[in-house]
Amino acid sequence: MTVVSIVYHRHHRATREYAQLLADRLHVTGHAPQLVAVSEASPHEVVYSGALVLLSPVMFGRIHGAALARIIAGVRPTAVLVVGDARLRGRVSRLFSAEQLRNITVFSAAGRDPQVSEVVPVADWVSGLPGVPTGPLDDR
Repeated sequence: MTVVSIVYHRHHRATREYAQLLADRLHVTGHAPQLVAVSEASPHEVVYSGALVLLSPVMFGRIHGAALARIIAGVRPTAVLVVGDARLRGRVSRLFSAEQLRNITVFSAAGRDPQVSEVVPVADWVSGLPGVPTGPLDDR
């Protein structure tokens, strides 16, 4: 069982819903997800997790929690799930250095009506991490 910190922007409805869907999916696959609002997340707590998944919309050219992802990316496997317009995913590359992007996996989700199918690639990423046990995936 791997502890996964799911850090999300709680003031964005779709992001909250995606975070819960991902937590449910990871729980089913044998992981221990911890939901943490980005406003309450700190590197010294998240670093004890096996991996970090940050969920946030791109707002005004920024992602809430990007600083946390920058810090954790060099220490733990890190993914960013950009919620909203897929065209904004390209802006993520401007928020991180080239070296940081080598350690951050970026996913995107539509953001209108959260679906389990949109968090499956993120859950698969977690399950594919070295040393991470794979569990049953019963609803593919």
